[in-house]
Amino acid sequence: MTNSPFNKKKKRQIILENFNNRTHEVSLVRLQEISNSLSSPYHTFSSLNKNCGDNVHLLIQQENNFVKLALFASEQQACCLTVASTNIFCH
Repeated sequence: MTNSPFNKKKKRQIILENFNNRTHEVSLVRLQEISNSLSSPYHTFSSLNKNCGDNVHLLIQQENNFVKLALFASEQQACCLTVASTNIFCH
């Protein structure tokens, strides 16, 4: 048994909050515009599972070994858990 500070209810709450309040998600068109203006490419990640159709487009800009900007686009092609965890990652 691990000593996690989060019980199942708290974990669900964090996932739902990040799914419903996607502070780092933009449209794919906007992500492309930002990518072009920064001359920084975004990358597309797809699920390795054939039964899962998750696709996430991710743009991360670094400066002096620190993340300066992190945005993503899912275009409604990702499940709740993927969207929430990507939003948490970008935060």
